[in-house]
Amino acid sequence: MIGAMSSAFPFDAVIFDLDGTLVATDQFWIPAAREATRRVFAQRGIERRQPTGDEWMTLVGHPMAIGLRMVLPDLDASDLDALQTACVEEEERVLKAHGAQLLPGAREALDELQRLGVPMGIASNCGRHYLEHMMSGLGLDQWISEARCLDTPGIRNKAEMVADLMESFGAQTGVMVGDRAGDMAAGRASGLLCVGYTGAFGDTARDLGADLVTDELARLPELLAAAV
Repeated sequence: MIGAMSSAFPFDAVIFDLDGTLVATDQFWIPAAREATRRVFAQRGIERRQPTGDEWMTLVGHPMAIGLRMVLPDLDASDLDALQTACVEEEERVLKAHGAQLLPGAREALDELQRLGVPMGIASNCGRHYLEHMMSGLGLDQWISEARCLDTPGIRNKAEMVADLMESFGAQTGVMVGDRAGDMAAGRASGLLCVGYTGAFGDTARDLGADLVTDELARLPELLAAAV
């Protein structure tokens, strides 16, 4: 039971990925991407099959420009630029209309880590406006004290986000929690314990390359307490 854990938590900080780790991105991203694609294809006379929902979800966790190229490799640069702009617009519209939700167990994990006094951060390959919406609109700022994204000054990639967060926390030991192999690589670059979350739509346990794997976010504090 989580309540039976020792108060001597073995890590100085826990850093989370955002989409697919804390946030149920599929609820708003798929409809936003479909509408953006429908609009851009109609405007530009593009005749091709729309990506499936599963295909749209494969780009979550990557910078959008890279993700769109992964999903639609046959489009030229101009079409991809237009689609990226439309995707951001539609995502903002859907979020404003319907909001977002935390993944199951996220609140419980965040509450328990906060109770234990563990500093928590977010490292996400998103933009500033999206991050701000999640921090305030979704209420993540009640748990998360520091967050970094691709628009953070001086930041070029997720590994640099993680390193900057660890420095900001003054932390010597830490944990990176994410749902993609890229999250694990970013955490490992700073010597963090890497925990893969497989309860949503990210990479499989086999592909993550994580030190530990869980499909239950609510059990994360207990898993970490027993990790060393």
